[in-house]
Amino acid sequence: MVEITSLEYLLVADAENALGSTANLKILVPDVLTGIEGFVAAFDALAKAWEGVTGHDEAAKVANAWIEGQGMGGKAGFHMLRDATLLGPDPDEDETRAAQKQLHRTIAILVRAHLTNRIRRDFLFGLSDLFRLRVSGAHGYLRLQCETVAQLVLMRGRPGVAPDWLNALDHQEGRLFYKARHRRIKQIIRALGLHHTYDQASNEALHSRPGGISRGLLIGGKTRLPGEVRLAYQEIDDPRLLLFELLPYLRFHLGLLELLDKLYPEIAPEALAAIPRDECRQFLDRAGEKAVQHRKQMGKRGVLLALGGNEALGE
Repeated sequence: MVEITSLEYLLVADAENALGSTANLKILVPDVLTGIEGFVAAFDALAKAWEGVTGHDEAAKVANAWIEGQGMGGKAGFHMLRDATLLGPDPDEDETRAAQKQLHRTIAILVRAHLTNRIRRDFLFGLSDLFRLRVSGAHGYLRLQCETVAQLVLMRGRPGVAPDWLNALDHQEGRLFYKARHRRIKQIIRALGLHHTYDQASNEALHSRPGGISRGLLIGGKTRLPGEVRLAYQEIDDPRLLLFELLPYLRFHLGLLELLDKLYPEIAPEALAAIPRDECRQFLDRAGEKAVQHRKQMGKRGVLLALGGNEALGE
């Protein structure tokens, strides 16, 4: 007999869950994969629109001209100008200060490009968790998305933050960056209307609290072993519940797409209009109607039973 380890079992279960989730969701919402690809296309179009208006080359020329004028090597001059603390007043004619500002702007443009790419990647990572029936993992990515967009806004207004962000590679530098910027990041999250998602996702996915365990808790009747309590490797066992989790996840990301004018004011309105956000809205409207139908069919008792068996009803 070949022994199967828990890890092997989990990997096989993940693959089967992903295939099963895809098939089940297509029964519930036939165009679900097309709808998801619409979101991917929107984030791809955002990246292309951002690339066309960054102003990176112009800003870099100013900084490079100053470095060359000092007779220093490129790397040494770059690091010196990037990290220098300039004293005295801030007159417009101060070439060193102007060059440093342009260098910080150049770095901020690159960092915002990284963050923009991260939004698309983490969107897909969270989806993969949902398709593998891991809700708390997907919610963890929502928290990261809130922080990512807040940093996009922060570095647009304060490009000098970007070098500190790049330096925050190890634990100590990360703590320093967090301590210095966390309050402002939280303020931006609230101003963007993302604080409820941020707090809920933190509660469920960042901290070990009941919200991060309750979905995976199997008790007695569901395991057919009375009195047994354990955590399953998945947090959903009904495709309708997966639909109920998927649509809010997509709606959150539609909310991010609706914020593009605030996140990327450099992008012209006509370029933003070309990003296919309407398709995302229309898909969510159609899918939402189907979800409401399924929710009515299940009823409150049915949903509670699907979430936790008889124990969910106190029986």
